[in-house]
Amino acid sequence: MDLKILVLSSLLHDTGKFAQRAKRPYTKELQGENLPVYNGKYSHWHALYSDYFIENDLPLPDELENLRSSIARIASIHHRPVEENLKEMCVSIADRLSSGADRLENKDDESKTGFRESRLVSIFDEIELRNHTFEPPGRYFYRLAGLDAKDDIAFPVKDAASGPASEYQTLFDKFYKELAKLNVKNGFNLYLENLISLLEQFTWAIPSSSYKTLSDIPLFDHSISTAGIAQALFLYHKSTGTVPVFKE
Repeated sequence: MDLKILVLSSLLHDTGKFAQRAKRPYTKELQGENLPVYNGKYSHWHALYSDYFIENDLPLPDELENLRSSIARIASIHHRPVEENLKEMCVSIADRLSSGADRLENKDDESKTGFRESRLVSIFDEIELRNHTFEPPGRYFYRLAGLDAKDDIAFPVKDAASGPASEYQTLFDKFYKELAKLNVKNGFNLYLENLISLLEQFTWAIPSSSYKTLSDIPLFDHSISTAGIAQALFLYHKSTGTVPVFKE
């Protein structure tokens, strides 16, 4: 059961980024406990949106229903984990490892947009075979929409990598409707496969991060890699009776 909790928590730890950009509710009373402080102010507010989403919107199998709050806590406290808590530390470190491997600093100051307006840049726009040099991309990006085999949504378009903030609300509404149909009666493994498929469908074109970083990593990719790293950390440290620690 611990592994199931760990996998779900790590997979959903940044779902709050989707919810925040769609202007969904968040758990206000946890800001002092779950949010880090930067320059005297709370930061990483998406964590509180992750908590609300798991506590209120996420369908769960019956076997996990009474563990909902544990899943929500582990997912939403990944920026301020308790250092003695194995599951919290595994998710937090996995998030850092995934982010550190994925994100490049964006030095192109002219391309700055709001975090709701930034769109996912195509990685193919970063390839330079002639001069072997890297130029800040931004000429091709993906439209903010769910994957659909009936149209060409999976192909990037040429334009400035930005779009209306309201598109997040439209996309989340569609995600929420499909989420309500999630089958929770056929066991955890099938539930997890369906949840992953749904997350891929609706978060594949959402930038994982756009603040001072290049917006070329999908939220889904970051979430699934974080879950994989967290699971590996958990299984190792569980077997050795240890807890992972942060290393600068």
